[in-house]
Amino acid sequence: MRRHRNRHSRVGTARMLALAGVLALAGVLAGTGLAQAQAPRTLGKVNVGYEALATYTPLFLMAEKGFLKEQGLEATFIRFAGGGRMMLPLSNGDLDVGGDQPSPALANAIAAGTGAKIVAGKGRMPLEAGKGTSALVIRGDLADQIKTPADLKGRTMLLIAPGSPHLFFLGLFFRRYGFTEDDVQYKYMRFPNMPLALHNKQADAAYIVEPYGMKAVELGAKLMARAGAVAPGHVVGLTMYSGPFRKQPAAQKFMNAYVQATRYFTRPEHREENAALLSKWSSVPKELILKLDFVTVEPNGELNMKSIDEQLAWFYKKRLITMPLTAADAVDARFVEEANRQLGPPR
Repeated sequence: MRRHRNRHSRVGTARMLALAGVLALAGVLAGTGLAQAQAPRTLGKVNVGYEALATYTPLFLMAEKGFLKEQGLEATFIRFAGGGRMMLPLSNGDLDVGGDQPSPALANAIAAGTGAKIVAGKGRMPLEAGKGTSALVIRGDLADQIKTPADLKGRTMLLIAPGSPHLFFLGLFFRRYGFTEDDVQYKYMRFPNMPLALHNKQADAAYIVEPYGMKAVELGAKLMARAGAVAPGHVVGLTMYSGPFRKQPAAQKFMNAYVQATRYFTRPEHREENAALLSKWSSVPKELILKLDFVTVEPNGELNMKSIDEQLAWFYKKRLITMPLTAADAVDARFVEEANRQLGPPR
């Protein structure tokens, strides 16, 4: 009996720590207009968080192609500088819909017990080795020393952040060559700063997203592997609902529009239109977007539970989250399953 009480005490403590981790994000909300409590919104009004990234293009399509209007919804889009910054407003219900890559911030928001859940897939790594919007690059002057990924052991690499899923992906990649992510030293910086830092020999390699990978190559870096070779098929983007929004009729209507948009996005004949739309919402030139591999988006909002499970377990192993979580804990798949049932097979 005592052991039973102690177990619940530990879980309760972990949830309190997770909530504290979410509340620690409060300072990042300056300028979003979401730091103050909002009045109850009219049914059909949805607050949607986004980043100016390609994986969010289906959200832009929802607004501009009329998919939301068809469902009787009206959305207010709020731009964030990072997916992790959406987690506090999602946790307290100020934001209805948001998204992030699998991350410690996302996991802690779910572990806090606020009701926020992953509801649909968004972006993933491609399955083709030569494809992807992120890449492992090395300094050009070291090409005769770093001939295979195995030669990166003991080297210094640029990475976006300590809790980035990119580190998880690199770990999967490195294990194929006999070492782990712990056998590499890391320097953390924003992607736009990486090309020049690599050129100035501040590190031996970088894991970088486009268009900055292209810029690094222009400055002399050498491409070693694209995303499809590093971690094929793994999740890099997820769509989330807040706890209060999951209880509203609008939640299913929003998902119906979302799946319509993902299906539209993934049709090859819409590539140029998608690029123009992403350019409008991100200010990245359309011509540059069309030069790059376009992001891989799940066409029906599918959820790769195995990838989510593996990433959540890795965060806990690395002590980046406060309690163990599984995909079953983190995901509410009812909405995307019902959307696909209502919409029927893709045409």
